[in-house]
Amino acid sequence: MDTPRLMRPGSVLRLSLESVAILFRNFPVLFVSFLLSFVPAMLLVVIGTVLIVINASLVGIILLVLGYVGLLAGVLYYSVVVTIVVALDVAGHKAGFMQITRRIHVGVVWAVVITGLLVGITISIPPGIVFIIGLMTNNQVIFVLCSVVALILLLALAVRFMFTSPIVIMEHIRYVAALKRSQALSAGLRWRILGNYLFLEFMAFFAGGLAYFIVYLLLLVLHGPVSMALPISYIFAYIFGVSVGLIFPTRLYYDIRIRKEALEIETLREVAAVA
Repeated sequence: MDTPRLMRPGSVLRLSLESVAILFRNFPVLFVSFLLSFVPAMLLVVIGTVLIVINASLVGIILLVLGYVGLLAGVLYYSVVVTIVVALDVAGHKAGFMQITRRIHVGVVWAVVITGLLVGITISIPPGIVFIIGLMTNNQVIFVLCSVVALILLLALAVRFMFTSPIVIMEHIRYVAALKRSQALSAGLRWRILGNYLFLEFMAFFAGGLAYFIVYLLLLVLHGPVSMALPISYIFAYIFGVSVGLIFPTRLYYDIRIRKEALEIETLREVAAVA
């Protein structure tokens, strides 16, 4: 019997295209979830910034802080939604609002938030120390070298812990154990993972440029304000980049489990049904 298409180990291009396809197949659910996750926090940031610029008010500072905290919470919440959507999609189920809602509860969100904070601390402290050392030397060459080392170190650590969100949600492994599980899952494949992700980021950049070109031509033909082409294409690129940037690690998580653990479609369907 032939292996189901989505359950074969995939190439870089195939996984990237599948991530984009998952986005478009589930666009209504993901788009509404994206708006709920980010728009309120973005409005707080904009209002707070305006108030600070006008009169440096305390209210503006509070709104700005709340906005940035809301953006962080939005990223974590949206990552939960994306993980569930990808699990349902790969298992052959249609992702709907009710299916996602009944799978999201306080325990899951809390576990993702705490685990996400642990990941943030783990991947930011070592590069931060290297960067600060370079900053304190007052030597431009050493500062540039330290900055490069810090960036490489950040990418290396980020690749190790890229799969913590799907691990927390799909395997019910949390906190430090989720970090260890992600590190074990990515072992031996980190260069491939990094290459895949960088390729995907290039695709997101290309999509943003293409969106700008299309919007600019449409506004030009319709005699609209061509100055709006840049902000419109930026919004599209942001939605596309964030969404696919979260979909891809989850889809790659399944690909690696197929390679390393011979994950079967029926097992995935059972997990997706109760996640």
